[in-house]
Amino acid sequence: MRSRRTEPELLAHIFNRLSDIGLLVGTLSFVVLIVAWQKDWQHAYAWVFPASWAEPSG
Repeated sequence: MRSRRTEPELLAHIFNRLSDIGLLVGTLSFVVLIVAWQKDWQHAYAWVFPASWAEPSG
């Protein structure tokens, strides 16, 4: 059995790890945004959309 990976296998392995990390970070960020929205939705809304958009003018 080979103990060393070929270069394409190594690149695929690295890409898979980076994909896993990216999915984990994205999921955690989404959960944090939902929790912040549920706890204080007005503050979260004002943070995502600036006051010039949130408040009607006139």
